[in-house]
Amino acid sequence: MKRSRTTLLALIFFIVTIWESNSSLANSETFTQCLTSKSDPKHPISSAVIFSGNSSYSSVLEAYIRNLRFNTSTTPKPFLIIAATHESHVQAAVTCGRRHHLQMKIRSGGHDYDGLSYVTYSGKPFFVLDMFNLRSVNVDLASKTAWVRSGAILGEVYYYIWEKSKTLAYPAGICPTVGVGGHISGGGYGNIMRKYGLTVDNTIDARMVDVNGNILDRKMMGEDLYWAINGGGGGSFGVVLAYKINLVEVPENVTVFRVSRTLEQNATEIVHQWQQVASVLPDELFIRVVIDVVNGTVSSQKTVRASFVGMFLGDATTLLSILNRRLPELGLVRSDCTETSWIQSVLFWTNIRVGTPETVLLQRNQTVNYLKRKSDYVREPISRTGLESIWKKMIELEIPTMAFNPYGGMMGRVPSTATPFPYRAGNLWKIQYGANWREDRLTNRYMELTRELYRFMTPFVSKNPRQSYFNYRDVDLGINSHDGVVRSYVEVSVATSQSVIDSATFLRCIVRQGLNPPDQTSEVTYIPTNSSFTTVLRRRIPNLRFDKPTSPKPLAVVTVKNWSQIGTALACSRELSVQVRIRSGGHDFEGLSYTSTVPFFVIDMFNFRSIDVNLTEGTAWVDSGATIGELYYRIAEKTNVFGFPAGLTPTLGVGGHFSGGGYGTMMRKYGLSVDNVVGSGIIDSNGNIYTDRVSMGEDLFWAIRGGGAASFGIVLGYRIRLVPVPERVTVFTVGKTVGEGAFDLIMKWQSFAPSTDRNMFVKLSLTIVNGTKPGEKTVLASFIGMYLGGSSKTLNVMNRDFPELKLKRIDCTEMRWIDSVLFWAGYPIGTPTSVLLDTTVANKLFMKRKSDYVKQPISRTGLDLILKKLVQVEKVEMNWNPYGGRMGEITSSRTPFPHRAGNLFNIEYLIDWSEAGDAVEKDYLSRAREMHGFMTPYVSSNPREAYLNYRDLDIGSGADPANVYEDFVRCFKNKTNISDEDLTDVVLPRTSVFFTPVLRAYIRNARFNTSSTPKPSVIVLPRVDSHVQAAVICTKTLNLQLKIRSGGHDYDGLSYVSAVTFIVLDLSNFRNITVDMKDDGGSAWVQTGATLGELFYRIWEKSEVKLVEVPKTVTVFRIDKTTDQNALDMVYKWQFVAPRTDPGLFIRVLLASPTKNKTQTVNAKVRALYLGNASDVVSMMAKEFPELGLKIDDCKEMTWIQSLLWWMNYKDVEKVKPGVLLERDPGSAKFVKRKSDYVEKEITKPELNRLIQQLETLDRTGLVLNPYGGNLNATATNETAFPHRHKLYKIQHSSTWSDPRPEADRLYVVPVCTVQSKEKSNPDEDKLCNGNFQLRVSIKKWNVASGETVLVDSIPKWLVESRIRR
Repeated sequence: MKRSRTTLLALIFFIVTIWESNSSLANSETFTQCLTSKSDPKHPISSAVIFSGNSSYSSVLEAYIRNLRFNTSTTPKPFLIIAATHESHVQAAVTCGRRHHLQMKIRSGGHDYDGLSYVTYSGKPFFVLDMFNLRSVNVDLASKTAWVRSGAILGEVYYYIWEKSKTLAYPAGICPTVGVGGHISGGGYGNIMRKYGLTVDNTIDARMVDVNGNILDRKMMGEDLYWAINGGGGGSFGVVLAYKINLVEVPENVTVFRVSRTLEQNATEIVHQWQQVASVLPDELFIRVVIDVVNGTVSSQKTVRASFVGMFLGDATTLLSILNRRLPELGLVRSDCTETSWIQSVLFWTNIRVGTPETVLLQRNQTVNYLKRKSDYVREPISRTGLESIWKKMIELEIPTMAFNPYGGMMGRVPSTATPFPYRAGNLWKIQYGANWREDRLTNRYMELTRELYRFMTPFVSKNPRQSYFNYRDVDLGINSHDGVVRSYVEVSVATSQSVIDSATFLRCIVRQGLNPPDQTSEVTYIPTNSSFTTVLRRRIPNLRFDKPTSPKPLAVVTVKNWSQIGTALACSRELSVQVRIRSGGHDFEGLSYTSTVPFFVIDMFNFRSIDVNLTEGTAWVDSGATIGELYYRIAEKTNVFGFPAGLTPTLGVGGHFSGGGYGTMMRKYGLSVDNVVGSGIIDSNGNIYTDRVSMGEDLFWAIRGGGAASFGIVLGYRIRLVPVPERVTVFTVGKTVGEGAFDLIMKWQSFAPSTDRNMFVKLSLTIVNGTKPGEKTVLASFIGMYLGGSSKTLNVMNRDFPELKLKRIDCTEMRWIDSVLFWAGYPIGTPTSVLLDTTVANKLFMKRKSDYVKQPISRTGLDLILKKLVQVEKVEMNWNPYGGRMGEITSSRTPFPHRAGNLFNIEYLIDWSEAGDAVEKDYLSRAREMHGFMTPYVSSNPREAYLNYRDLDIGSGADPANVYEDFVRCFKNKTNISDEDLTDVVLPRTSVFFTPVLRAYIRNARFNTSSTPKPSVIVLPRVDSHVQAAVICTKTLNLQLKIRSGGHDYDGLSYVSAVTFIVLDLSNFRNITVDMKDDGGSAWVQTGATLGELFYRIWEKSEVKLVEVPKTVTVFRIDKTTDQNALDMVYKWQFVAPRTDPGLFIRVLLASPTKNKTQTVNAKVRALYLGNASDVVSMMAKEFPELGLKIDDCKEMTWIQSLLWWMNYKDVEKVKPGVLLERDPGSAKFVKRKSDYVEKEITKPELNRLIQQLETLDRTGLVLNPYGGNLNATATNETAFPHRHKLYKIQHSSTWSDPRPEADRLYVVPVCTVQSKEKSNPDEDKLCNGNFQLRVSIKKWNVASGETVLVDSIPKWLVESRIRR
């Protein structure tokens, strides 16, 4: 025997030595000799080494090739396979592979989609370490753990667990032949991940061979390396031999289902609703959606099919109860469901018939196809329009499929840093793209079809970076060569977490597109390695805040010279998914035209600066890159009697200034710059060029005149209408301090400046100067004016309208209009106008700007406070620019610039400084914000308006949440002494992985869960009372708005939405309920974050005798009638009965508009609860309310707690456990609008009939009528702040819809009752339809704080005043 082994080894050495010598691998110690010497002699490696010439080579290699794309004659093959049977074989392979500089591929199950575990295209020799013989699975029931070797397949893991226990499982993949090593190390997922997380969330130890050949366990390798092999890909760090896994509990029976719906069967609506609920369903429920293209009902037509494949860790009854409530659109019924064991569910998911013997899971062979897979993550629901476009694309492509796998549950609770697998909270679902085929000749076509669908999905999936799943290997992402085809970096540089765009990549794209010469010495595109890059970038950065070493720099600056070059640059932006910034003059106060937080490049319009003045037509064409100084100069070159109403700073770029609605000193005479634009040219994001107003259309032309053109494309230039100016204009400046009477002059200016002769423009500038006493500061009010006419007329107007200023001729200077441009820019009188052609910005400073609009004159008290505050803040200046004149005549809808009639003046807040440093900058910015915050009571509100061109990222969604968070945390920690560890759980910034799921958890109205909904800067999740106190104190200290949310059922989102910078105090952790039962009743202490369901459950838990006494048995009933079934008579009579009947009887009526597919008339639905038995209530109704027609069969007797479930629309309440009341997730949020009214006198039958006729014309609309009376009338109206006591009933107006489009919002958010005709034959119509369907309710008053109406006829005066004050 020994001789035979020696002979065999000699033959092996001979063959390999020849191969190695031919391959330049020979050295003093051959690779095979190394393998022998480094492995355990008790377990010879010879039998595990399989050479390419061995008869078993092909069968071993092909046994675990799961993709025929990598089993062709041209596929690179390993020179040998080591089919390790002992751990020492793995050690030897690693050690010897490293010593001989050979590439090693590690294969466990071979399911690597792109063959990376057994193929390389490096051209260098490689070998495969095949782990399939290391497949043992050792289950320890006592500890509920198992050691699983890497070569095992999932089917074997599941089988051997099942052999030992029918109620233990492991949360891994659904394909039984997937190998454990690759699956776990890459973060494998399965259909119980929402309950238990990923494979890597359930590993507790591992054994691996490191790069030095050492075998390490978790303790020996250390936590960093152990962390890395749990989701980072084991092969990157060594060879994982085995994992120790935690087993998880599953019920003896689970429920599975598979139902399919085509587009004709409402698939779009179901998928749309699935998006809303799949990630927030109970953790035990997992519903995958598989989307494919099938034959339609019409011959030769294709349609899309959505297959919903689900598993619930529970019984079918509970599953149906959940889905009928949460996803009723699916229409799941009992016959769709199969209850089976967990192990049999594994077969179900593999499309093996349930009931097949479990031993099938031990089979390793499977049908093999050619295939391609790709992946994506979705973070925002896709709109119906988006889904419909996807279906259209899929039908066009026909071949690729998509599988949507929902996240949420445990996946959202594990921090993204717990393992290398980062896709946790914030992800709604993952997409797997797939295509299978059987013939090699179809490979290129099917691959490209899959890639095309992937490209098409770009707008709908994650971005910056675009994410992908590690285990779905996809070499289209970030690799230069595969399949033997060399691709450019540009072609494969998709912005994902696995690849990054750099400047060189961008330049290659530009070169390939033909914009730059290959030698990269262009005068068009500048990248950071170009010596001129910094100069080009900085020449139009006037704000030093964004010209620091730490300021984000673009990948490139493209200084385009013609229209085609812009199109080329945009093409590279689309191809590389890189953001583009457009810069004309660079005066964007927040640097948004040349900075960004994501990879970007700048299209600099500096070379686009031609100006063509046509005096015959009275127009001019001006390119976007020109400055307004150049424009003014070119006009004055040709004429002294025409000008243009634009800004004061000559270096402003035309593109940004005009597109934001630029204003200047002639706006009271001629309006804004955009009011005098008559044409334009633009390139849209797809590179389409529109050269005039006609080609772009009126909507786009409207948008680029005040809406910020960069939102819609790149404006090439504007055609403008010149305006007449006199040959001489008059300018003046008069300055007065507070001590010199400035206060009274400012008061008068407020009424004078917006109402005087429109040829007059007088700006008020408020600055801080030294006072008359040493160290004293005071306010200087400078009145800077221009009149379009001579000094005599100027004095006439001023002496007539503003005599208090005492303007004298000596104060006035007559000059040409072009010279006045220099005056306003601060140049000395007499400066040559050629200075306007200088586009450089002199004296660059650090700066911050903010803005406001004033609609009511500021009172003397207010002005006094403002002037004192200016002195206190000291370094902030203000410019007040008057409106009126032409600005009040142009309608607010004529352009996107809305600030027209009703505005007295605009305020610009200015603060400049020259000293660098973060502390200095923070000080100056805080001063600007302090002054702006102080002005809140004196400026516009609801909303507080701002000027687009005065960019201010403190505002709304653009506010800098990092600054808010930093300041808030500093204050919060000071008030609470909370630890940093606890702080991360209590105070959540927008960057927290928990921010989005926490915010969305209690948003009950989808209207306020859109991408455009304002988000809080911080969410506070208090744990103790002191956290609440600190949140209140800190928001007040920092002048922030505080929104308080308990359950989130605020119909208009006012508990978590605001138009200003705000904090949400989320009380969901404050849910303790203490019930104290006594013989004579009881009481309970309830924290405000508890739900009503929790309160009811805790009361029920304590005693059958409730806090308020209820009988052991109550009765509920429901009766539905249509208008054809005398619903009108029933509702009419209900008004007289429901408020006056036995107080133990509550009868609600719902009037629902017709549904498109079910009813054609209004439905009147009666729902009632009686605190007593059925026979008593039937007898009572027969006497009082015979129109109801109540019978004993209509009634159900049950306990009070069961009646709560009945009101929640549970069926078979006796089978539902009261514990469901503890659930906090109400299901998918719908779009809703609610309004309310109170009725004091019965509505007549004609009125009711009118109402029903109105409802018949509406969709998804209803009224809920809730009776008052009984003990509600026993409490005096002034006993509490709730005044609505002596009423007949309350009406809730209700609209519910699922269409997210804005037009749907406008459709449903309307008054329920509107007058259809001016002619009214019935005088009662005025009482019913008075514009808000008030139904003769109490007088209402508008609440200016919230925008809602409140009843004030019976509310105490102090309460009304306090509401309005807020």
